[in-house]
Amino acid sequence: MDGMAWCAVATKTSPELLRGLHEDYIRAGADVITTNSFSSARHVLEPAGLGDEVIAINNQAVALAREARDAAAERPVWIAGSISCFNGGLDQSKIPTPEAAKANYREQADCLADDGETVLMYSKSAADTRFDHVLSKVMAVGGSAAGVMHSTIADTGPALDVLMENWSGPAMAYPESGEKFTMPIWNFGDVASPDDFAATMAAWVEKGVQIIGGCCGLGPDHIRTIKDRMPENINKLN
Repeated sequence: MDGMAWCAVATKTSPELLRGLHEDYIRAGADVITTNSFSSARHVLEPAGLGDEVIAINNQAVALAREARDAAAERPVWIAGSISCFNGGLDQSKIPTPEAAKANYREQADCLADDGETVLMYSKSAADTRFDHVLSKVMAVGGSAAGVMHSTIADTGPALDVLMENWSGPAMAYPESGEKFTMPIWNFGDVASPDDFAATMAAWVEKGVQIIGGCCGLGPDHIRTIKDRMPENINKLN
């Protein structure tokens, strides 16, 4: 973990580790794995001294995910390219202008896919904005699926209710768990047990959520448990 670029540097320095992590999740039952590109936009890598390697690092993130899929998958597995609103070192002064952000995200998206998708960016100053107001802006742009991620399990449930009141397409739940973690390697404590996590996921699936997974603090054991307990049709979007 890098103080400025968070996990992005690991794509360059620890490719074997990343490839192995992807394989762990595939073997645990994940149908979608996510590239290690959450913090690999230009405005994050430049402050870390890696501005000349933006394209190479993003391309490497995709290559490692593909290599893991080739090595471990015995069923169809999708690779999702991760793009986020993360800014260098979580320093609010380093948030790019809207114009720069659009160019940087387009550059990153083009590395991750043949065609980039529209990316929305938010500022932490808007953290107290009502969720339904945020949704109205997101819905105006459109998309193939919408979800709630990187939020506690307790907060994700009510947010999903609001989401599904405003969105008729496939819904996603991708919560985090655990509040006590050891820096700089982010080992989380107080994480929900795989059994409790799977029970919550099952309840959300009953509500109509079709894409489920785990964010910070949750690992392959959680994915394996929800995979084992979900009905077969969970993988089929209506």
